[in-house]
Amino acid sequence: MDLPRKTLLAACVAAMLGGCAATPEEKEIVLTEQDAGRTLVLAAGKSFTVDLKSNPTTGYRWQSEPPQPEKELLHLERDDFTAPPGELCGAPGRQRLTFSARKPGQTTLRLIYVRPWEKPPRPVAAFQVPVTVK
Repeated sequence: MDLPRKTLLAACVAAMLGGCAATPEEKEIVLTEQDAGRTLVLAAGKSFTVDLKSNPTTGYRWQSEPPQPEKELLHLERDDFTAPPGELCGAPGRQRLTFSARKPGQTTLRLIYVRPWEKPPRPVAAFQVPVTVK
């Protein structure tokens, strides 16, 4: 291959790869069990998702632990469950809770894994992250 073709090919590959790269602000923020305790810092208007193992067939689900984070600061936008692949009855899936950061401030997001009808709730697991919205 002669030099002009190599140069053109290299420029095309660089343009393609550069066009696919996302800036850190564009990447989806997803927290999992390994992120418990990690401090999350994000800009107002951005969102993040907490993706945790869940098994609603046992009656348990993730929910905010009272007191809930200031709704003016963090707002629960979505609460979805994804079943596990295959047809294993009773196998755990993933619960995804998506929050939007509404205004600057600090709070701690606390989630507990409970059977919502039990009073008082008896959590069998917890997830917590300090959140700073700038």
